[in-house]
Order: sequence, then structure tokens, then C-alpha cells
Amino acid sequence: GVALSPATVAAAAASMIDDLSSKRHCAAGSNWNPVEERCICPIGRNGTRCDSDSLPACRAAVGSTAVSCTVGRPQHCECLEQCVAAGAFVAHMYRYCFTTADAEPLSDIPSTESAFFWRWNPMAGWRGRKGLRAATRLEALTHEFTPKLQHLPLSNCIDRCSERGGCLAAVAPQRASPRRVSAACRCDSYYFGKTCHRHSSPHCWNGCSGRGECVDGFCVCRGGSYGPACALGGGGGGGGGGSSIGGGAGGPSASRLTLTD
Repeated sequence: GVALSPATVAAAAASMIDDLSSKRHCAAGSNWNPVEERCICPIGRNGTRCDSDSLPACRAAVGSTAVSCTVGRPQHCECLEQCVAAGAFVAHMYRYCFTTADAEPLSDIPSTESAFFWRWNPMAGWRGRKGLRAATRLEALTHEFTPKLQHLPLSNCIDRCSERGGCLAAVAPQRASPRRVSAACRCDSYYFGKTCHRHSSPHCWNGCSGRGECVDGFCVCRGGSYGPACALGGGGGGGGGGSSIGGGAGGPSASRLTLTD
């Protein structure tokens, strides 16, 4: 092989580090914070690169990327546990959850009668699941604000509501057992349309200062922007979720905060 001088090796290493630093290794949809020197992850992601799933039990199916802690329907109790551990705002979390005998916990409404349903009292905390009390299936699956509606497995709705909403149906009595009619999707926040396939994220703090894209309430910053509402850094063009530091204008010295009433 060819022997390289120490100076050449050092220059190559410096070039590699600079290249890696510019990309920041942050997964798409996350932001690089140059002050804290770490990736800032959206809800549902963690790890040094934001490439790990922090809410696997909140998925409706294996391989799904749609997760949320504040949906208006029961989810697996392990999902609630993971949400609490991730720092979710418990006041906005649904009060019912369920457990199943499945090896991999998922949050689609279980069709089997062997599932157990629980009501959660967030004031009692979560450690040891001491805030749970047993609930009936009917109690847990009755819609919180519309008692004539019940939550159903997503397979009862078109396109499984794109796994971005709940499947509900009115229940009409028919002899001893109820009869379901008119199953339809009730979309999660930021999604709409007949099958919850359309996305809209207008509700980010300060409109991401005009320096990023609002995705499910999380600002994905552009260019050299970072921080709350992408208010810090150089801003400007660019794209992608990594939000690497731009040349020259980046850094706190170029910070500008825009506030609205």
C-alpha cells in the first residue's frame, strides 16, 4: 500500500469530520441544534440521530409510521406508558386503553373479545400502572362526546383511515345484539378528508418564524435555522429535515426573533 504522511491523514480526517458535521446525521424531519450540538427530534422519534421509534406501541400496524399520543380513541396501554415516558401532555391523552395477548403491542382497536379494557386516571400516575381500573368493552369504545358512536377496528373503514384517524360507526339496537351502521373516519389533528389522507399543519408556534415547515405541530427548520419556532440561526434556503448550519450567517449572533400578538 501507499504510505500517507501524518499531515495528509490529518487533512483527510478533518475533511471527513467537516463533511459529517455539515450533514449533522439528523434523520429527516428532525433539526440540528448547533448550540446544544445534538439533533432535536419530533414526537415519536428518539436517539442521537432521531432515527429510533420511541412510541412503537402507538402504531396501528407493524411498519406504520403514524404515531400520536393525543388521539381521540383508546390505544394500547403500552402506548400510553411510552407517551408518558416521552413527556407527552397527559391532560390531552385519551382516558381509555386496552391490553392484549399479542406478542407485539399495537394500537388498532382489537377485534377479539379477549382484549382487556381499562380507564386511566392520570392524577394517579403511571408507575406500576396504578392509575388503571378495569372497564367494559362497551364503556371504553363508546365515543367520549358522541355516545351513539363506537370505535371500531380500522379494517371497518376505507383505507384504514390512512392510519391517521379513528374508525367510528353509529350503533343501532337489533334484538339482543347491536347492529353497526355507517362506519366513517374521524381524523386525527392535522389530517382531513374522507380517509384522513390529506395533511395540513397550520398550528405551529409563530408559524415557524417563516423559516421552516410545520409538520404535525413540530417545526422542521430550513437552512441554518434552529431552536423554538426556528427563530434562531441564519435561516435562508435549504431544505430537508437535517437543518445543517449554513455558511456565514449561522449561529446565535445572527438570531432574530419574530413575535406575533
